Parts: sequence; C-alpha cells; structure tokens
Amino acid sequence: TPSDMEKRCNALHPWIMPSVERRFRFHHNWTMETMLAGPRQRTFDLLNESFAAHGPAEKKFKGLASLYYNGSTPTALLLWAGGAKSMEGLAAPALAAMARHQADLLPRLSEPLHLFWTMLDFPILGRRSERRNKHRLPHFAMCGQRTQAEIPVPDFTFHSYGKLSGREPDTSWAAISRRLREGAEGRQAWRLRQRRLTFRGTVSGSRMRRALVPNLMACARNETAVPLDVQDTSGGARKRAYRLNLTEQCRSRYLLHLEGNSYSASLKYKLACGSLVLLIDTSCEEFYYPALQAHKTHVPIQLSKIWSKNEDLIARDFRATLLPDLRKKLAYYES
Repeated sequence: TPSDMEKRCNALHPWIMPSVERRFRFHHNWTMETMLAGPRQRTFDLLNESFAAHGPAEKKFKGLASLYYNGSTPTALLLWAGGAKSMEGLAAPALAAMARHQADLLPRLSEPLHLFWTMLDFPILGRRSERRNKHRLPHFAMCGQRTQAEIPVPDFTFHSYGKLSGREPDTSWAAISRRLREGAEGRQAWRLRQRRLTFRGTVSGSRMRRALVPNLMACARNETAVPLDVQDTSGGARKRAYRLNLTEQCRSRYLLHLEGNSYSASLKYKLACGSLVLLIDTSCEEFYYPALQAHKTHVPIQLSKIWSKNEDLIARDFRATLLPDLRKKLAYYES
C-alpha cells in the first residue's frame, strides 16, 4: 500500500513510478520466472550467490551497501575491494533520503536493505550475460544503458562534487541548484543574456567530444545563428584559462551538453540556470532522464546512426548533418 509520502511524490513527479517499473522489469520478470521454476531461495542465499557472481573484472568494481536504521539513525555498511571510502558518496543520497523520510521508512526497514553497486561511471553488466548466467539481483550504477542491466540512481555529485570545490562553499546539488536559480544570472531575463552558445569541458576520454569540439571550435562566426563559445579545458594552463564557473556559463542564452566518457554530471546544473540547453544524443542515462521533455526542458539534437561507429564518421558527418540542424534550431529560437 503506497504511503502518504509515495502518493505526494507520485503526484509531484509522475514520471518516477513508470521509470522505476521500466528499469526493474528485467530483474523482476527474471526473478519471477526463477521462483516459479522451483522453491524460492532465501534472501541471504540469493545475496551470497549474487555477490560471488561475475568474472574478476566485474567483481573488482562491484560494491555492496547495507542500509539500515541503528535505532533511529540512518546507517550504511559499505563493502568494496577498492575501499569503502570511495562508496560513501554513492551511499550519501540514500542516507539523506532515509533521514528525510524516516517516519515512512523506519517501519518498513525492519531488516537491512542490501544494494549492489558497480563502482564505475558507466554500466558493465550486459542484460544478455546476466540472464544467461542467472544473476537475479539488480545492481545500481551512476548511469544506465538500454542494453545493460544496471539501474541508475543519484550519483555522488548530488551529495558533493569535488570539481566544484574552491569555487563553491557547499557543492551539494541542493545548494548549487538553489544558487543557480536564485542568483542574479538565474533570475536574469533570457533575452538579456549574452547571445552565444557555450560549452566547457575536457575532451580527452570522450569519443563524441574528441570528434565534435574541434569542429565546433573551427566554425566561422557566420556559420551559426549565434556565436559559438566552445572550448576544451583539458590539458595545460592555456586551456585551463578558458574555464568558466557555473554562474558564468549561465550568462549565455544557450548551453551545449555533450556526454563525457559515459554520462556527464553537468547536465543538471545547466538545466537549473534557465538557459536553453541543447542536448546532443547520449547513450548513457542518469536516473532523472525520463523526466526530460524535448522542447520543454531542453532542445534535442539528433544524431544519425553512423555517429555511434567511430570518430572519423562523426567528424565526416558533422557538416552534413549536425551543423545544419544546430544552425536551424538556433535561428528559430533567436527569431
């Protein structure tokens, strides 16, 4: 029976339950089939079986978090070969939710809740291999893909983000989003913002960025409806000089988002500050992506199928496909 908290949450965010049901369907259907085929295994047996599953490469990056209330205090027992310290950022949003919704959750968590995490910023467990090897428990990760088995949950940046430290006193998502919305840049009328499309990010490690950023930087000013302010910030001091903090980026009318090595955690900050976000197709989804609505929360830039092949094809297709689409959409919004 849904609690009052769940009813309020579903009323405010109607995308959540369909997303949860869709993401858990793979594990739920497989578990139901297994249970119908024989006697139901005890949870502890299933837990041990899943913890022992997978090859050396997957095991190396798999952690276990056991969440429970120690009296009335939310507590997490963290186990990972790479060190429990590295898991604290992933457990922190769950612990914060346990504290915030204690009245609803405390009666339900009479026993520890065991969660498996893959400790990389991209999913590594293929659905086909999971089913073939009879791995029935879900694993959670920072992002998900349609062909992979992991379920995306809020990542460590919702708790704190080291890359923003030194520039921001509190780097939690709650604090940063509030400052972006309520600051001078966030409250500034869109038409009064600087007429440009801005992107800042490191290019190394991302196939899409390596192919796109140099091409965008090479565009002449008259090739798009607005000037492009696109810079690679990886490398030496000269490139680092091009970095812009979040509030500086929010002064632009348009912000471009490109995935990194997998997903890029910067999307939520761009969405928070009121600029128009142009989102180029991404293969990895964070947990909140089902809430995004094309032409309402962002402007989608579609890529042809060949873009997923290699960098040469991406670069070759740039002027024929992406640049005209980008020019057309910028001209439309400028008008």
